[in-house]
Amino acid sequence: MAAVEEYSDFGPLKNFLPVSDQFHEVWAVFDHAGKSVNIEAGVGVGVTGGTDRLTFKLMVARDLNPKLKAIAAARSSRP
Repeated sequence: MAAVEEYSDFGPLKNFLPVSDQFHEVWAVFDHAGKSVNIEAGVGVGVTGGTDRLTFKLMVARDLNPKLKAIAAARSSRP
């Protein structure tokens, strides 16, 4: 699955930072849910002076409780 994400930080609520110091990034990401491992990777582009120009991310996750997940799924499918 592919997606677009946006992250922002305007600064303190009572006193926003100047736009050049704010944090705004737009990300192109993809997720892959495998049988034993989930992978999310992406590229982020900073659109203000307070961000890095280019950022990469890679997350690899594994479910450590697959039996509990199966039990919860079975319970939620009951009428």
